[in-house]
Formats: sequence, structure tokens, C-alpha cells
Amino acid sequence: MASIDVGKHLSSQDRHRSEVRQYWLMFCLVYPFCLGFAAIARLLPRNRRDSMPGFGGNHSLFREARMAASSCIPFAFR
Repeated sequence: MASIDVGKHLSSQDRHRSEVRQYWLMFCLVYPFCLGFAAIARLLPRNRRDSMPGFGGNHSLFREARMAASSCIPFAFR
């Protein structure tokens, strides 16, 4: 008969895989909000957009959203 050790600790590789999976899950949840915010920021006048870091209109809409999402998620893993 097989038994399962519930108190078993995850190996570092399993932990890393789990964190990567959590990161991408959070990214997929946050990215649509950042994309919407970047789209709304594009509709604002240029002088108002310049005051928002990362949403200046210098990059494509999708790249700005990706940069915003990937810059705020690592703080959840500290």
C-alpha cells in the first residue's frame, strides 16, 4: 500500500516551477487591466500622458501594457 507524505517539502525545482506558474497566472490577470489603462492613457492629451511613467506613448500599446504588468507583479513575490 502506498502512502503520501503530506508534510513533504517541495524541492527547489518544484518551488521554482510553482512560482513561474503563479507569475504567469498573475500576469494573465493583470495584463488586461494594464492594456485598458494604456488604451485610456492614449486618449488623454499629451501633456497629461507625460506625467504617467511608462505610458508616454513612446512604445506600442501592447508593449506599454506588458511593461506595466511585468513591472508590478514581482512585488507580490517579495
